[in-house]
Amino acid sequence: EREVSLELFSLIVEAYFSIADIDKMKVYGDEVLQQSKLTDLEKVRVHICNISLVGGIMNKPREALDMSISVLRKLGCKFPRNKLLQARLALSSLAATKLPTEKDIADLPIMDDETRKACMEIMVNAATYSHHCNNVFAFIMITARMVRWTMQYG
Repeated sequence: EREVSLELFSLIVEAYFSIADIDKMKVYGDEVLQQSKLTDLEKVRVHICNISLVGGIMNKPREALDMSISVLRKLGCKFPRNKLLQARLALSSLAATKLPTEKDIADLPIMDDETRKACMEIMVNAATYSHHCNNVFAFIMITARMVRWTMQYG
């Protein structure tokens, strides 16, 4: 019963987002987000719609990037908010990231961890928002993490 309700509410939020009925999207989204018995992973579809609303429809990429980093943090994927720390992480990530060979890519496993897959989806959007608000260091650190995770987890 709980899973069916969550699926239904999440689908309703996504449907209202897709037709830009923001008021109804927020009503159903808030209902999901207020459920203390749900995990952050179970709430992720609503979070993604909220982030996309802010970054896309409302055209506030900086705020959407901040929201993305907050949700990622809740899911255990931590990024610094401070620009100086972002710069440091970006540069160290670049230095540590090795380019894969064709064989490395061909041998990649399938990513099966649901939390990592959700984080990857959020990071794709966060990289876009970081680009739109000219936060080069956030873009590099997020992109480097996605490459590293892809090579490590599929």
